[in-house]
Amino acid sequence: WTAGTSSSVYIIDTDSPATNVSWPVNPAVNAVTLGMISGTAADSPSGGGKSNAGLSTTGNGKVYVVMYDKTSSKYWTGGDWTGTAPSTVTAAAVSGIDLSVWKYQNITGLESEHEYEVRVWGVDDLGNEETNLYPATAKYSFYCDTTAPVSVITSPTTGLKLNNLTMITGTANGRLSGLA
Repeated sequence: WTAGTSSSVYIIDTDSPATNVSWPVNPAVNAVTLGMISGTAADSPSGGGKSNAGLSTTGNGKVYVVMYDKTSSKYWTGGDWTGTAPSTVTAAAVSGIDLSVWKYQNITGLESEHEYEVRVWGVDDLGNEETNLYPATAKYSFYCDTTAPVSVITSPTTGLKLNNLTMITGTANGRLSGLA
């Protein structure tokens, strides 16, 4: 018996990958065009001393993305927000062929005062698919908010003449993303 001559090495991988959304960091987006969403994917083995196939663009690995506008009840189709059923798009590797850091770009048409959900899941190079949580839970939610907050002084009333002022009261509303 000689290693490399009379033997073969095999990887038996039955573990599914795990994905995560890491961009945008802030759940309140103040633009109608989101340059990209991005995240991480790992095909880590369960148990010590094991290897997994990994996720690469050349080895059948994929990171899938579904985006949903909760406010209008429409899905991203890959070009606009007109879908009435989920449309799955495929993310790209940020660098080279390795999908451990992935991105999906050119998301346009976000509407202010809308809430969006992002679901992602991965498939490793051998076809082991991460449990698709759709539609049970979103991996990431964010708000698009390009509307300035509104504040109103309610007391004292406009034009009132005072010789003493002990309190000023009012209201403020930041609708979806809140006030800071």
